[in-house]
Amino acid sequence: MKAAVIDLGFNSVKMVCYNIDHRGGFRPYRQDAFRARLGEGLDETGFLGDAQMQRTVDYLKVLSEIAAMESVERLVPIATSAVREAANGAQFMKYVIDETRLAFRILSANDEALYSYAGAMSLAPSSDVVFFDLGGGSLELVRSSDSKVRRVLSLPLGALRLSFLHGDGEGTFSKREARKMKRRILTELPRGEDLQVSRRTRLVGVGGTVRAIARRDQEFSPYPFTKIQAYTLPYSSVNAMSKSLLEMTRKELGSEREIGNRAETIVAGTLVVKMLMKSLGIDELTVSARGVREGALLMYLADGRSFHRGSVAASDVERFMREASAESRHLAEGYPLVLERAKLVDRRESGLLAEAMKLVAGAQPSVNLRGLFYSILEEESPVSKHDQLMIAAIAVTARNDRIAELMVSQYGRLLGRRDKDDVRRLAALYSFIETLSRSSAGLKAYKQGVDLTLRMTEGRGKLPVSLLSHQGEAVSEALGLRLNLVFPADRGAIVAEGRAQQ
Repeated sequence: MKAAVIDLGFNSVKMVCYNIDHRGGFRPYRQDAFRARLGEGLDETGFLGDAQMQRTVDYLKVLSEIAAMESVERLVPIATSAVREAANGAQFMKYVIDETRLAFRILSANDEALYSYAGAMSLAPSSDVVFFDLGGGSLELVRSSDSKVRRVLSLPLGALRLSFLHGDGEGTFSKREARKMKRRILTELPRGEDLQVSRRTRLVGVGGTVRAIARRDQEFSPYPFTKIQAYTLPYSSVNAMSKSLLEMTRKELGSEREIGNRAETIVAGTLVVKMLMKSLGIDELTVSARGVREGALLMYLADGRSFHRGSVAASDVERFMREASAESRHLAEGYPLVLERAKLVDRRESGLLAEAMKLVAGAQPSVNLRGLFYSILEEESPVSKHDQLMIAAIAVTARNDRIAELMVSQYGRLLGRRDKDDVRRLAALYSFIETLSRSSAGLKAYKQGVDLTLRMTEGRGKLPVSLLSHQGEAVSEALGLRLNLVFPADRGAIVAEGRAQQ
């Protein structure tokens, strides 16, 4: 199934198209965005301007035609701060329906915060977190601990809004206006004690400004990937970036590759992030690639009727997160857990194998192993950049170890000798369990001394005995164990000697 979310915000209107799998998981495959600046002038008049509304409708017509061209079956249009704050927001939504036949759900500030939180936590759950979504019109905050939502805040500190209020219209600020903007931000922000922040509390952020900060930081660091999910920035980096951006001219901002069309908002947005970190007393920011669009889509797919009925409650999100976590654990258990229980891998290695199965299953089928390697590196995943590199190396080594060596060699400084040995061992196990998963076969593992028995049961498909026997020899060699493969009664047993370690 194909689905799309249209996100109508204060500054831009975006549509992301997703492929939905049979389990309700999704992968984005197209994104279109326009800077409609719907909220321009809203703070001065309280109303959406005629020119801004017409411009937005024109863009929505384009997005509607793209959705039709892409054969999107489920369309989820959501509107946020500009529409909900405007005195003529409801009238504008009626005009949108008349012109485009798109029926938007206007998210309350609470809805926006909780959907964005659900989107981020679905990929990288954390039991003790301050989450924020910095948009064009507002800053949403969610404080959760022990996997419970404790507080939800929405503050009028959007990057474009602050730029309109204090900037020169081009994203730069006089020293006087910069000081006024800082005072405004500091007055609105909560402090660490207000949210009961502890040393264990993580700060997770999402939004265009946050992504731009991460990409700019990557340019000045030895980080070799463009992946931003789970990318971390220390306060010192954000602080230094904020100071340098404040001193730039409009021309200089526009020439920055990773800023691009965010020149109008990047200075104010970076200042908000910096002052939030300082106010909370948290010295590291973790970036999320998922936010309100993904959260809304997840909740819609989970229960479409409830989604359209009205506002979401914290308890709804908590229940959804519990169910998603249970499903994730169920998927991660299976073969990797069998290997872990047999003490063939440790817990971390079991997690690597489980994540490898998930990432490879979601990748586009291709015989191009270089494409597979980089596709896995760029995929949204909760694991660290080091572990994601390990996973990419495992998946490619399982298919062709010589090609894998060539690709992995350029990351030699990130992977040590022991890592490379682990990759070869885990790649042999990965090949075996990936083959089993294709036929949904059952697996039991028993290890006694240097003897390992792998017992299989029939699944939905026919067991590829010859292939599994061939891969079993590689497992035996990689683990240094004598391997006994036991197939269903009518298939007999096969023994692989391996190099037993005494």
